Amino acid sequence: MKKVILVILVLVMIGSGAVLLAQQADAAEPGDPLYSVDVLAEKVQRVIIFDEVKLAEFEGEVLGERINEYQSLALKSADVEEILAEIDEQQARVREHIGTMENNPGNYSEEALKQVQNRYEEQLEQQIKVMEKVENQGEDTAIQIKQELQENLDSCRSGSCGDTEATGQQDESSNSGDSGQPEDAGNDGTQGNPNN
Repeated sequence: MKKVILVILVLVMIGSGAVLLAQQADAAEPGDPLYSVDVLAEKVQRVIIFDEVKLAEFEGEVLGERINEYQSLALKSADVEEILAEIDEQQARVREHIGTMENNPGNYSEEALKQVQNRYEEQLEQQIKVMEKVENQGEDTAIQIKQELQENLDSCRSGSCGDTEATGQQDESSNSGDSGQPEDAGNDGTQGNPNN
């Protein structure tokens, strides 16, 4: 009986230590020793989340975390290229998952899709404000990311938050062949979904 209690205590201590480590890693910024643990934990979460709605929400949360890390890091250091690249990658992940939902409406309830789109739109508004605070540093990548965030927000407001290029192959017929447009096509406000 003593061995069982001892094993349980050890497992509780290890579990508590892992939770504490995860919390500290989550607060880590690029350059901190625990930052790689935070990124690894996010990769593990991506693998174990099977619901596309929850995955889209998770990716949005991670994007918000990257933006906040950038804001904090930009105030301390001029070396922000790595975090800006991560923000760009994360932005693509979010749009890909939302695009999957938008291009497969039969697989998701309209309410769930609208909730993910609305939440993403709110996040974009907050993230643009953060980028405006730090854009004075003149980082070309920061200015470009702010511009992409604004374009994504405009796209959301017109009814399509997802990345139609990444998922366009699945939905070419409903996009009336738009998926082959050059990247800058649609800046006249006609980009995206013909249903709008």
